[in-house]
Amino acid sequence: MAEDRETPKGLNILCIDSGGIRGLSSLVVLQEIMLRVEANSGRQVHPHMHFDMIAGTGTGGISACMLGRLRMSIQNAIQAYSDLMESVFTDKKSIGSTVYKGTKLQEALKTTVRNATGDQDEKMLETQASECKTAVFAMAKHNLNTGLPVIFRSCVVAANPCPHCTIREAIYATMAHPDLFKGIEIVSELGPQSFIGGELGCSNPLAHVLSEIQRVYPGRQVACIISIGAGHARTIQIPGPSLRRMILGSQDVVVMKEMATDSERVAEEMAVRFRDVKNVYFRFNADQGMQNLKAGSWERRDEVVAHTSAYLQKSETNQKPGLAVRSSVERVETIPTGHIGGQHGSILITTRLPDLARLAKGPGSVCRLSSMRLALLIKAARLEDQYLSDEETEAAEALLKGFGYLALAIVHASAFIAHVPGMTLVKYQSLFLSRKKDMLEQYRGLPATAKLDDYGETVYTTWKMCHNQLQPESRSMLSLMAYLHYDRISESIFENAFLGIESHENVIPQTELEVLAQNHVNQYLSTFDSDGSWDSLRFATVMTDLISYSLVDFDRINLAYSIHLLVQDWARSVVSQPHELATEYTAALLSLSVDWEESAESMAFMRHLGPHVDSVLKHNPSIGPNHMNNFPAVYHRTGQWALQEKIQRRVVEMCQQFLGQDDPYTLRAMGRLAETHCSLGQWDQAERLQLWVLDAEKARLGEEHPDTMTTIAWLAQIYSELGRWDEAEQLQVKVLDASKRVSREEHPDTLKHIGNLAHTYSMLGRYQEAEQLQIQVLDAHKRLLGMDHPHTVTSMHRLALTYYESGRLYEAEQLQTKELDASKRVLGEERPDTLKSIVQLGHIYSRLGWWNNVEDLYITAISISERVLGKSHPSTCSYREALDVMQAMRQKE
Repeated sequence: MAEDRETPKGLNILCIDSGGIRGLSSLVVLQEIMLRVEANSGRQVHPHMHFDMIAGTGTGGISACMLGRLRMSIQNAIQAYSDLMESVFTDKKSIGSTVYKGTKLQEALKTTVRNATGDQDEKMLETQASECKTAVFAMAKHNLNTGLPVIFRSCVVAANPCPHCTIREAIYATMAHPDLFKGIEIVSELGPQSFIGGELGCSNPLAHVLSEIQRVYPGRQVACIISIGAGHARTIQIPGPSLRRMILGSQDVVVMKEMATDSERVAEEMAVRFRDVKNVYFRFNADQGMQNLKAGSWERRDEVVAHTSAYLQKSETNQKPGLAVRSSVERVETIPTGHIGGQHGSILITTRLPDLARLAKGPGSVCRLSSMRLALLIKAARLEDQYLSDEETEAAEALLKGFGYLALAIVHASAFIAHVPGMTLVKYQSLFLSRKKDMLEQYRGLPATAKLDDYGETVYTTWKMCHNQLQPESRSMLSLMAYLHYDRISESIFENAFLGIESHENVIPQTELEVLAQNHVNQYLSTFDSDGSWDSLRFATVMTDLISYSLVDFDRINLAYSIHLLVQDWARSVVSQPHELATEYTAALLSLSVDWEESAESMAFMRHLGPHVDSVLKHNPSIGPNHMNNFPAVYHRTGQWALQEKIQRRVVEMCQQFLGQDDPYTLRAMGRLAETHCSLGQWDQAERLQLWVLDAEKARLGEEHPDTMTTIAWLAQIYSELGRWDEAEQLQVKVLDASKRVSREEHPDTLKHIGNLAHTYSMLGRYQEAEQLQIQVLDAHKRLLGMDHPHTVTSMHRLALTYYESGRLYEAEQLQTKELDASKRVLGEERPDTLKSIVQLGHIYSRLGWWNNVEDLYITAISISERVLGKSHPSTCSYREALDVMQAMRQKE
């Protein structure tokens, strides 16, 4: 046993992989091993009594600390682990860059450590020497280029010391994968240091553990190495596309799959390393039943026990626990710690051809350049022995992003930096921003001694060679993609544009460029015409041609294409048309694809279209007015009202110039501009403009023309927002009566007018009348449009507001919670209407005295509102005031 040290015996090593939200199966496998150890010894044996070192990363790091540093029994560790996972992974964050709340993890870790030691701030480093050492791994946030993890130990070593921190800080650091949790800053005698999860290239830390063994136990023999995984990558199913996943994402599952792939790669390497040594290295990795673990769920203990038991009973694994136990108990067959380093090598082949990559065999045999990219830049630029300032490091990261992490670009830029005296990373980055092609072409002129390979072509020359091999349709596609956003280029953009050709009409006389662009795009899209329907197979053939030359990539998770940043920059340089015409082509494509429906699917598509509209306007702000005319609808869906207003002003000017001041379409465009003023909180401007439009429409179109009624309805909305409820009511009653005369009772316009009037009743304190009308509207919307429709969401919000105003807080809370979920799903997390729902739920919580979650709601709304609407927008200011009021109320209690 590990506690018997009269004559040094072989060491027992336990290493546990990270698994994202998986990991309980690792403990269940270990439980089976420990039961056999106890049966063999005839007494109770805990893991810290049996192993000389217990190490892990991520969730494996939690298990390692529980078993080693906290000295839990395997049964207690399983219970504590299950409790911690359930409390931390039960709920995903609805908003933010990480999937889960770091504060929840911190509180759960405090509880775990406090229950085990009595002190939540117990240090990781033990004050008295323990025979079982514990090690967990994290990555230094600002030193990822080395690719080496930081080790948090329970013991002192002479070299490579670690921060002297608490157990819970060490565990948080190893768990803080940047997609799952925020990083952590630990202040110790080494100064403040920032850490993120060790899973970034170290989800299976066994190679680092073996190096650590040589430091901690120099000259000793190793008897048994038990490595336990958290599941095979092949059993992790990335969720298929759906509206909810498009909005909320499934990043936790993606991260799990990446961890599992990395773990299996290391396990494969270890199997090769120890293939000539019998009964020393044992690998366990339960895969049975893990397919059913869904995004956002944690493992159920009874299910994991059943699946792991099935795994251990499989013919290829049922003998291994017994062999591992015998090896670890007897400690007879050993190898020196100095011999556990690798004696074998691997062959690295780089290729940009996916068909060749498929020839690789074995888990993890195909991987993309990831954490190695900064190390490659530093090494190739011969900077690995130099101190890099924060400015230089930031410039390096910016360069990598600018290169799109393309290996050939990194190598060529690095060689130039290394060769030219005084060419710092900061200086190269500055030059690259304005002269991308020129800077990368510099490699061609370097002397042979300065080049890092014999490949004579630069990246731009290579792409030109590929371009010459493309089919004509593929070249045209590449030209259109050159001005789109480089990511999330979906087939639906082209399909919607194809379907929009027939219904498209130009309101303003077309410019010469618009005519050329419209004809070109219509003709190109006609190549995908299959008897009047969209030819998806033809589209796939064109994209396959581009992919085969690595000019475009396909994202199977989001079912969309992407084009490399440098490829896109090059593609813009080889288009055969002048810049203004080439951008007009892409603008015509996007204008045709704009979807005017108000369904949830349409809302999601328009949000998806937003970055592409941003991109084409960035390259050419003077797009033709007819193409520009459709873009405000996109910005309206994304809540980017300042951009919407800017474009609408130009459209109004063009309408006035070409159609005249009193043309119905000019008046309609002015009315839409007034609506945008409302969205921006510019109520006085909105009122003045709507009154002018209303007078013109009455004179030109008549009192009850639909356009006139729409303007009156918006004017009533302005009065409502200004608190002029009586004036609002008078106008709304007038509009509703007219709508009922010309339309049916449940016509969408009629229902909208009823909802507006009911909202005014609610604000006037006429809650019973308001509720009656709002229930009528909500029921009609549910029946006619379904739950996932913007009108239904608005109806729910208004009814919840009436419940709140009338003091029916519990009913308000239930409906508002339901409405907020729907708003995130249908409208988007950062839509201003969703922010109103978040704040309204905060108001309800405040009135109920439910303080725990109120502050988070307000802070979330303020943060998003400042970014999307601006710090001085009236909504942002009102959210700050609500936070101040809530904090004052809380202090009084």
